[in-house]
Amino acid sequence: EFGKKIPRVFTDPIQVVTAQLSIQESQWNSIFYKDEGGRDKCMAVTINLRTSDNSLLKNQRVPLRWTLLYDGSPNLQVMRQETLRVLGPKRQYIDPDTAKIVLRFRIEDVSKNHQGQDFRVEVSADPSKYPHIGPVR
Repeated sequence: EFGKKIPRVFTDPIQVVTAQLSIQESQWNSIFYKDEGGRDKCMAVTINLRTSDNSLLKNQRVPLRWTLLYDGSPNLQVMRQETLRVLGPKRQYIDPDTAKIVLRFRIEDVSKNHQGQDFRVEVSADPSKYPHIGPVR
């Protein structure tokens, strides 16, 4: 009936994007043992910058940032972000010629020290400068 009170509803924010970071399919093991293979052993993943029609978005030198999260808990960050060690230059960018980057990283702690929670890495562009580029996890 008209004039009835409508209850309040809260939702998570919605991000409208025109491009998306994505992980290129690769053959890698989802389980990583940090103490096997020495301190230089790392995981490597290729990140692409793609348009809404899934084509590569070239000519964009996008600086990247990374965040260590707990898997299964949306947006729950690991308190000590230094647990995630990215190898290579301090600032890393999507290559404008290829629209890709190979990101190499290590997680310097084990999940059993975090109540057995698995980890997840989020790679994103700075949302204040690139709000139109969606992150990848």
